[in-house]
Amino acid sequence: LEPLQPTMPPPLPLLTLAEQAPAAPVAPAATPQEVSNLGVPLGTLIFRAGLLTEEQLEEALQEGVSSGKRLGEVLLESGLLNERDLGRLLADQKGLRFVELSTLTLDPVATALLSSEKAHMYAALPVGFEDGVPLVAVADPSNELVTENLRRALGSEPRLLVASRSDLHATIDGLNAPVAEQPVAQPEPPVVQDVPAPTPAPIGAA
Repeated sequence: LEPLQPTMPPPLPLLTLAEQAPAAPVAPAATPQEVSNLGVPLGTLIFRAGLLTEEQLEEALQEGVSSGKRLGEVLLESGLLNERDLGRLLADQKGLRFVELSTLTLDPVATALLSSEKAHMYAALPVGFEDGVPLVAVADPSNELVTENLRRALGSEPRLLVASRSDLHATIDGLNAPVAEQPVAQPEPPVVQDVPAPTPAPIGAA
């Protein structure tokens, strides 16, 4: 008997480009800016932004340890950082949006959710609604005590935006400023002209 020759399987047909299965869409990768700053310490963000030197940050951190103040407070009080830059960095740290309140159309129903006193106390202002949820601009989104107080005051979980502290206080004051009453114009009295009395005719005149 002749030895059996091993049979080779027939080659698979080649797929043309039109017959190939479409590749699954690849979600665009998040840019480093979108993810790298979430949860990063504030001092690191400030250094990355080139706003302060390492020595300045170290001194501010030491001041914060000795005084019990947060880094942002120390930098604002010392004038090393302005409120707008701090607000933008805090928003970046939490993945939130930084807003200029003067560019927003404030919803009066939302702004009425917090009294002026509480709005100033929390440095927070409800500005509108999104899907029925209050949108609240705050100065410090990392302050968990403020966030908890807002939950209790609003009776719901707010969605946070970030604004500078001075912008918040100025807007709150503007919403609660009394409207000056316009003086009511008094009608001018009519001008009465003196009419000379007629000269009486002499007695006996025809």
